Parts: sequence; C-alpha cells; structure tokens
Amino acid sequence: MATLSTQQFLASGLLPVMAVPDEAGDVFINDGNTYLLVVWNEEAYIGDPLTITVSASAEDGTGYEDDRVDIMPEPADLIQAESLECVTYFGPYPTKRFGTNPTVTVSDPTRVTIAAIARMVF
Repeated sequence: MATLSTQQFLASGLLPVMAVPDEAGDVFINDGNTYLLVVWNEEAYIGDPLTITVSASAEDGTGYEDDRVDIMPEPADLIQAESLECVTYFGPYPTKRFGTNPTVTVSDPTRVTIAAIARMVF
C-alpha cells in the first residue's frame, strides 16, 4: 500500500504528478475537498469496466457507512486531451464518512494512473 501525496490546486494551475495505483490500495490525505484524478492509459481502453473504490470509515449521519464505488466511464465519455489520454475526476470525499486517510483501490491498476488533488478554496 502506498500513500498518494495530495496535491494543492493553485490559482496559477497544477501539473499533477500521476501514480500507478498499488494493487493493495493507496491512502490519501483527505480534507473533505479532495478529488481523485484518474487517467486511462492509452492502450487500456478495452476490457471489463473499471471500478474505483474509496473506503468509508464512519457513518456520516445519513445512515451510510458504505464504501463509495464509482465505475470509470468509457473513454468516449471523458475529456480527451491532445495526448489521447482520457481523464475524469471523482470526489469530493466528506471527512465525516471517509475520514482523513481513506484508502482507494482500483479494480485493474494497470489500466490507469491516479492523483489526489485538493480543491482550491477561496
């Protein structure tokens, strides 16, 4: 298990440092305004649907304490950059439900790279 550095989005922008997800999962520092940036690897578009799971640590007062499971959209549904990489964001992750150090797991970590991004708050 690895720790993703939560990168701060600044007014001047951000060039995110992406990481290959660990098969056992990755931990990220969460302030409740943290998002996961997920980028498809160029050759990994085909295959079974990809799931991104973030572990819940406590009930948030709404009756939910389940993990959050998102299905990665197909590349045709995503923003496409000039490099032909397709990207999407997931989050934010409220601290009441996910805590300050949730674990993220990816069903097939060889198909994507990820980064934890803290939303810019004015």
